[in-house]
Amino acid sequence: PEPDFARGRQSLRGLWRLQRTCEDEGDCQDIVVNLKASGTFTATSQGDDEAMRAFAEKLNGRWYCDGEDQELRLARFERQSPVEWYTGMPADRDAPLSRYAGHVTLGAHEPEWIGRFTLA
Repeated sequence: PEPDFARGRQSLRGLWRLQRTCEDEGDCQDIVVNLKASGTFTATSQGDDEAMRAFAEKLNGRWYCDGEDQELRLARFERQSPVEWYTGMPADRDAPLSRYAGHVTLGAHEPEWIGRFTLA
């Protein structure tokens, strides 16, 4: 059976600001993601930047949070397979709703580190 992540989903659901910096891209991508209680997420871009709109369109998938160890994972999907993972922990373990920070990996089978992210 799949683990019950309902408690983490209920407390973290809502709009969050995702900032991602990847080595190969050089700049910081700043976008708003909506973590839904159902365990899915979508993104919306701010402004008229065409590259950010394209990034927002492909940034969707599933998210998980284990209430015990507080690890947050977002999995971006393409063709029903996870291709990019965002894995992070709360910056302050005593205030898990304040800010998360972690790393971004690319690939489903042998993931490769590509950058860092924050979610606030």
